[in-house]
Amino acid sequence: MSTSGAIAAINSLVLLTVNVTVSNMADLDLEATKKNREVAVRWLNREIRHIKALLDDENCDKVDIEESLTEINTRWSTLDDWNSQVESLLPEQELEQAVADAGALYDEVRVLRKDATRRLAKLVGNAVSDVESETGASSAASGASLQTVQLPKLELPRFSGQVTEWPSFWDKFAATIDSSTLPDVTKFTYLHSLLDGEARRAIQGLTLTSNHYNIACGLLQERFGRKEQIIFSHIQGLLDLRCDSKLPAIS
Repeated sequence: MSTSGAIAAINSLVLLTVNVTVSNMADLDLEATKKNREVAVRWLNREIRHIKALLDDENCDKVDIEESLTEINTRWSTLDDWNSQVESLLPEQELEQAVADAGALYDEVRVLRKDATRRLAKLVGNAVSDVESETGASSAASGASLQTVQLPKLELPRFSGQVTEWPSFWDKFAATIDSSTLPDVTKFTYLHSLLDGEARRAIQGLTLTSNHYNIACGLLQERFGRKEQIIFSHIQGLLDLRCDSKLPAIS
């Protein structure tokens, strides 16, 4: 064998060795990442069982639901990170099934979070109503000891993204919930439960945690609460009304 042929053979052998080594390392990385993901799945399933038990308990406390929501959001975020890493290492033929499995678990968590949010909003609403009733009864008692005042149950409006409705919605929400001593995660849960349509989509990327409450409020204020935008919407509504009034009646 010539010198050049020997060098070529050695180079091929070295390249083959490198490729095998890289492949083995990739397999090891994939297995280690899968193991970490499995641990994250088990922690999330544990919290899923816990929050289901809370929702089945008619006497559960709002603090327990708040803590469980925060924990399930944290566990899901951790699992989502590991899912992304696993998916980046998987061969193409295994990717579709991995995404389907992750999607099924995500759907279960999403439904649970919605149920827990509704329950928490109900508990918070009852608590706020009780405080309002107690305050009203106390004030009435100080003016007339024989008179009892029972305030009606508090009802907050919903907001779907109509700019002209934002000031009224926010004023009522701020006076009742935002200015209260409730934990931020509870305020965020209550705010989220009152949003529909475009308004809910504006903050859909934020999980229900204390740190995200002020961010969500800021996003909503920026999107729907700018004074010039509200004025323009009112003017546009008046112009549309005038145009409609000028249309000939249909006989």
